[in-house]
Amino acid sequence: MTSRSGGTTPPEAGSSSLLTNPHSPEIESTAPAGGRRGAILLLWVIALVVGASLRLPQLLSETPHYDEWHPLLAVKRQNLEKIATTFGKADRSLPVSIYAELLTRSIGLSDLALRLPFAVTGLAMLIVLPLAIRRRSQPAAVAPMFALMLATSPLLVYYSRAIRPYGIATLCALLAVL
Repeated sequence: MTSRSGGTTPPEAGSSSLLTNPHSPEIESTAPAGGRRGAILLLWVIALVVGASLRLPQLLSETPHYDEWHPLLAVKRQNLEKIATTFGKADRSLPVSIYAELLTRSIGLSDLALRLPFAVTGLAMLIVLPLAIRRRSQPAAVAPMFALMLATSPLLVYYSRAIRPYGIATLCALLAVL
């Protein structure tokens, strides 16, 4: 505040100017540090539980649909060299097709084995991206709130359930930006 004489005077008790800048050194939190940490940890846990509950329950019951069939058909019709070097007539992801071929050659092709890397990426996104944000953000609650937003994002939930490279690409792109 500026006084009539031009100098600054400290804000008066109850003044709203104290509430306008939460990072002001004059403001001291009334919550104990352990209470804040506990609340922030609770937000992290809620984000992870919500994220897992949206991504994992139907993981085993889903069947490939739409263009998720393209890599599977490539595995059936082509050898690894052809899969790795050509796109073919159908638009398919080369890394996903190669992964499906390697699964076929090793442990066998199953819905769980096909979807697992994408589900793990979706869950990793809930931990890795908020930790990257945490390094840059001042209030400690920003990172778990960001995790909660990621956990409930319909598009990111879909990416972690589909046999497509979108979730992995999203994680890598956001890590590159952060």
